[in-house]
Amino acid sequence: MAILDLLYQNSNNYDQQKEKEAGQAGSRKFQKNGRSGEAQTKQITVKWTKDQLTELFKSFDKNNDGMLSFEEVELAFRRLGPHTKLWALFRAEKFDCHANARRGMDYGDLNNDERINLHDTELTELVNFTYEKGYKL
Repeated sequence: MAILDLLYQNSNNYDQQKEKEAGQAGSRKFQKNGRSGEAQTKQITVKWTKDQLTELFKSFDKNNDGMLSFEEVELAFRRLGPHTKLWALFRAEKFDCHANARRGMDYGDLNNDERINLHDTELTELVNFTYEKGYKL
């Protein structure tokens, strides 16, 4: 659950996080050896690890049945947000999340029962699909 403490609880916090991150990049004033100036800072983004993605998907099993429905997978992708800046630019995150959830289900649902088994290779396949998309924290 420690990893999940670092995550936002739902996709509605996405805009607030992006605004906060935007405020972190920019410039900072400094003083060194009697000289003052301004240093440029840069925002660093880190790619999700496979372990973090696994924990994220497991946390969206709301009914604790060991399976993820399409709706639960879609909620997880909404938490991840858009995987490219282009989707964010056009404010089409929900479409991108829905499409990636559908592709992830198609990729991971090996027995075609429209559910991802959390205790099987289906979860691994879904995590691999998501990891290859390159989502950033």
